[in-house]
Amino acid sequence: MGKLMTFVAAVAVLAAAGAAFAAPKAFSKYTLDIPEGWAAHEDGNVVAIYGPYNTAAISIVMDTADGMTALSIAEAMSGQLRGSRPRPTPDGYVFTFKNQNGVDSTSRISVAGGAFVMVTVTGDHPQAAGILNSIVYR
Repeated sequence: MGKLMTFVAAVAVLAAAGAAFAAPKAFSKYTLDIPEGWAAHEDGNVVAIYGPYNTAAISIVMDTADGMTALSIAEAMSGQLRGSRPRPTPDGYVFTFKNQNGVDSTSRISVAGGAFVMVTVTGDHPQAAGILNSIVYR
């Protein structure tokens, strides 16, 4: 029984390691894990991350808030994107919209230390949450 449990534990560890394989990638303002098969590039204040076969996309915008609140930024961005009314979250506001191809998107906006961050997820992929949870701001 002991050998069987050791084998099962080893298989579980190997499976988890394979599913979670991602390489940390540093950008100008933060680092995040990019899984194999995903592409990421930075252009000014925007980091764009694309899932395999464009199944999902993540956009992270970080810039100065210029004295604006998370709500005022969320209202402006939602209006520009013809999105839903922003709803409060513990760290900012969230709204939804359809991108130009009609794909569901969700944006979260927060403000801290004079900067705002807008994270938008378009489409659906099981690895997207892992990418978002790996963000480490500098």
